[in-house]
Amino acid sequence: MDPETYDTITLQDSLLGDAKDYLVENLPVQVLYAEGKAVQVELPSSVQLKITEAPEGLRVIPPPMLQSGRARDREDR
Repeated sequence: MDPETYDTITLQDSLLGDAKDYLVENLPVQVLYAEGKAVQVELPSSVQLKITEAPEGLRVIPPPMLQSGRARDREDR
């Protein structure tokens, strides 16, 4: 949503790539436009996510399930 006009902005999944797994509600992002079309999305350098699911009694770093609902795997570490 544009914070000045409150217009909703719809972005293509291909534009976001894996970054969509780190989007959470109200996260400010920068969108670069060229000729009226979104061409790049820049997320903050870090985000805070809650652990929503983890095996009981197991200390896990990084968490197996992030707030966005995406499961992390070995390639993400």
